[in-house]
Amino acid sequence: MELLQLRYFITVARTLNISRAAQYHMIPQPAMSQTISRLEKELGKPLFDRHRNKLTLTKDGEAFLQSITTSIAELDMAVEKMHSTDDILRGELT
Repeated sequence: MELLQLRYFITVARTLNISRAAQYHMIPQPAMSQTISRLEKELGKPLFDRHRNKLTLTKDGEAFLQSITTSIAELDMAVEKMHSTDDILRGELT
């Protein structure tokens, strides 16, 4: 499982549209579909119900979205914190 897969999943889950999610991430729609399919296969559960042109989250998908959203937010905050410490003055005061 890759971080990018999780970010793609979050976008698809929020938009409930693979084409829009692909446009947002500037990748081809088939690549987005394949990424979501690989994630579902890796997890061993469907994350979305697919009915004609309508996409909805399954119960497992909703639970996964909630967990992943929290985890990604914490990861983003940790990265931001690392970047913000670059501005701290360092050295010795004599």
